Amino acid sequence: MESSTEKNEISRLIDIIENLNSRLSAIESGSTKVTAKDSNIDKPEYVKESSEDFEFRMGEQWFGKIGVVAFTFAFFYLLTLSFNGNTQTTVMLLGFIVSAIILVISFVYKNQLKTLSGYITGSGIIILFFSFLKLHYFTNTPIIASSTLMTFILFGVSIAAAFLSIKKMSPALMMITFLLFGNTALLADEAAVIFITLALMSLAVVYLQKKYNWESLVLFAIPLTYVFYFLWSINNPLSGREISIIEVSPLSIMFVPLYLCIYGFTQIRKEENDIDNYDSVLKSLFNSVMGYLLFIYLTLNHQMWYSPLLHFGMSLLLLSIAARYWIIEKSKISTFLYSMAGYGALSFAIILNFKSPDLYILLCWQSLLVVSTALWFRSRFIVVANFFIFFILLLTYVILWGKYDIESLSFGLVALISARLINVHQQRLELQSEQLRNTYLIITVIFIPYVLYAILPGYIVGISWIVLAFIYYVVGKLINNKKYRLMASGTLIMSLAYIFIFGLTSGDATFKILSFLLVSIALVIISVVYSKVRTREMGKP
Repeated sequence: MESSTEKNEISRLIDIIENLNSRLSAIESGSTKVTAKDSNIDKPEYVKESSEDFEFRMGEQWFGKIGVVAFTFAFFYLLTLSFNGNTQTTVMLLGFIVSAIILVISFVYKNQLKTLSGYITGSGIIILFFSFLKLHYFTNTPIIASSTLMTFILFGVSIAAAFLSIKKMSPALMMITFLLFGNTALLADEAAVIFITLALMSLAVVYLQKKYNWESLVLFAIPLTYVFYFLWSINNPLSGREISIIEVSPLSIMFVPLYLCIYGFTQIRKEENDIDNYDSVLKSLFNSVMGYLLFIYLTLNHQMWYSPLLHFGMSLLLLSIAARYWIIEKSKISTFLYSMAGYGALSFAIILNFKSPDLYILLCWQSLLVVSTALWFRSRFIVVANFFIFFILLLTYVILWGKYDIESLSFGLVALISARLINVHQQRLELQSEQLRNTYLIITVIFIPYVLYAILPGYIVGISWIVLAFIYYVVGKLINNKKYRLMASGTLIMSLAYIFIFGLTSGDATFKILSFLLVSIALVIISVVYSKVRTREMGKP
């Protein structure tokens, strides 16, 4: 009995033949008309899957796959149990025999078991690997006593699995192979073996991705590389030791940037259709975030005098990758991820090398650096993220530090310059930045007078605010920006209020006279300024 899908395909073929006949007839008669029926020939009809089709698909594919996985786990558990004497040998031989049978079946019946062939092959590889493990591990009387020899054998099995994966053109089998290599390196329990193995596997993964377009393999390998390194850094529990933090050397730490380089620079492409797609974003996310978080963990758990230099170097590396992504791909998301990780590394370098309040001031000026590079990257994501980081840094400085000096003016100056940069280059950012710039300017108007109030003698504060208002007005006139005029007016009003109150409360008659003179002069200046502005805007001579 034919299924509904087959009937639809037959009907579609008949329509195509009729369409060809009608076109040939039209050509012979010199006519170019095409019937309405023809216009829908090439559109495949959506056929809803019937319950019977779903039943067969589940029975044929999913039940078999689940069965293979369950069998593999059962045999894996059997091989990891500890036995004595003949039983130990019997279980080990059984593992070799079963794995051989499974691999033979996967090759001989690959056409009959198309949906299960890959799963069966993977099961055979895993069982074979753990059968070899049984020669040395999971037993009190190992057949092979030398751990070094056992490591060579396991690497040989892993290499054979890699060739088998390439022969079958299966990225899934290569993922299993990556697991075998990583576990073999950890079982060897030698730092150099682990680091070099992960580096070689990373290069191999990148090569296979470039040659066969195995994107899923890279997505699997990137996080797993950092997971294997992390397992080593917590005393390698796979080798049977308890979890603890071990001491790492600078050379060991340098392998993390190496992996980051391998996965970072090699994923940059020129093809436009690959820019910021799902796979590309995930690869950048895994590599930048997991790589740098592991780097932070290693450096913070082992306080070394050169830690700030390490983080500064990591910052340069991450920003270099971000720059390459922007230059070659014009990728917005990958550039954002690597650059934010780079800025984070630079922040850590500052935090580790300086004490309060110097680190706050340097982090503040770093915010201006972030805005500047964001303009080059044309990244509105970086600009917005940087604003929130800057605002949190300012609140932290005010709440936790609470002491002010001349360097504290940096926050106001950075906010002012950032607003100006965003305003000048807003077209590059494709960002509706009005509210963002206004917030920066509000911070400037409030924070700079507050710092001047905190660091200057009372009788000079009002004068300093008037000078500040005059500077705002001059700058606004030079760049023809009305917002600076509003900032000048707001600062003048604050200065008038302060001078008036200070003059009334001061016990010194000289200060009272001077204060009221300053008030009168400031009011006249405001009046003249606004008069000229009004005249110019109305077009009067």
